[in-house]
Amino acid sequence: MEEPFALIDRLRRAACLATRMEEGERGAGDALTRGLAPAQLHEIHALSQGEAASGAGFAIGCVLAAGARPILWLRTEAAERQGGRLHGPGLIAMGLDPADLVVVVVGDDSALLRAAADGARCPGLGTVIAEGWGAMRGLDLTASRRLMLAAEASGVVMILLRIGGPDQQNAAPEKIFFTYI
Repeated sequence: MEEPFALIDRLRRAACLATRMEEGERGAGDALTRGLAPAQLHEIHALSQGEAASGAGFAIGCVLAAGARPILWLRTEAAERQGGRLHGPGLIAMGLDPADLVVVVVGDDSALLRAAADGARCPGLGTVIAEGWGAMRGLDLTASRRLMLAAEASGVVMILLRIGGPDQQNAAPEKIFFTYI
């Protein structure tokens, strides 16, 4: 098992290698330093299942940097099966207080998107992370626009954490792609 600080260093290196879809946006390293902008939809896409932990660690690092707590982490059953459960000691080593995290496992992608929209409307939350694996059925411009509008109205940081699958067009103005080199 990798030591927590070695894992954190590896996540920081991976964040520096992440690339943006659009030119002119601040770098992924800046996102990790300052956190993600509030009241906005962000997409973090780990291009393969091997980068799942890096993508999740990057998302948590950004949330912690922004101080956007409490966190509602929504996952599909497929994410739970394929990626395993979130590693509590690792999250604590990164600086996350367990009292600031609620994890919900939903049946499928459509339930994930509905729950994410409901969570993003809740101004009592700091961040909603919606984690899906593979091609997310139902993720399109309309569904992602709902997430973006809900986040803008409530001030919540809304993160689509996608593991594997093709790049899908959506309304997220900020996209970070992970590939481990």
